[in-house]
Amino acid sequence: IAFSHRVKLDRIAHGAELGPDARRHDADFVCRHTEELESRVRARTAELDQSNRKLAELVQALEQAAITDSLTGLLNRRGRLA
Repeated sequence: IAFSHRVKLDRIAHGAELGPDARRHDADFVCRHTEELESRVRARTAELDQSNRKLAELVQALEQAAITDSLTGLLNRRGRLA
């Protein structure tokens, strides 16, 4: 959070006595700030979901490689014992 935003949020959180216009402005600021943070969280969550899908695919490929012979594609000893 930018320093100016942090100062403003701190002032709002501590309930500084303000007139109705300032309170309305502060409410708008908090709404915009909340929307921005929610948007950033959604974007980061989408990135993490994509990374987790790729990781799951790689784990599955490694598990398959661990139980099959790379030349023949048949189960190796580990695959037959599992």
